Amino acid sequence: MNPVNDSLQRLGLEYLDLYLIHWPGTSKKKLSDPKNRENRTESYRALEQLHREGKLRHIGVSNYTAAHLQYLLENCDIVPHVHQFELHPCLYQPDILSICTQHQIQVQAYSSLGEGRLVDGSIRLEELERIANGLHVTSAQVLLRWAVQHGWAVIPKSKSSTRVQQNADIFSFDLSAEKANFEFEMKLFETYIKMMLQLTVIFPKRSKYDSNFE
Repeated sequence: MNPVNDSLQRLGLEYLDLYLIHWPGTSKKKLSDPKNRENRTESYRALEQLHREGKLRHIGVSNYTAAHLQYLLENCDIVPHVHQFELHPCLYQPDILSICTQHQIQVQAYSSLGEGRLVDGSIRLEELERIANGLHVTSAQVLLRWAVQHGWAVIPKSKSSTRVQQNADIFSFDLSAEKANFEFEMKLFETYIKMMLQLTVIFPKRSKYDSNFE
């Protein structure tokens, strides 16, 4: 509770709109250490109490696996309002999305551009380029619009003012149901399967999502 109270004092506020548990593990603990689950549960209970006190309007989690999220739902009083995790066509996580939909948890996608690698040439997705060229927009705009049309919140960042403006201009065009649901998603999923080894190298943090992560 102290970090929240300290933040409120520094900001001169009575409450925060949203507060998330950033990572499901405990610092300096192995992923397989059962202490991770215990600490995670205690931390969330503290957020629940702060929510009851009115200091946190909304609470949530970040980077939880489907197993982490399911365990939390079985052992909490307040369903998380938000789950923030990496989400883009090359890291599409249907198991987590299904749980969020079922329990009305708002998905907040980070790294919607694959840490920039889906748009800077590190990973070339021909289908993405084809759709962007056909709509006369950037690949980044297509990726962000794709997420928003699914109902997910996006939080892209850029040091370029031009790109910031482009990233915000995603409501002047529309991805048809065909492009949003089949042509785009399924073809890119095929690309994802073919690039698994490449993604492991380009996105090394994937290894943190181990099946033994308690």
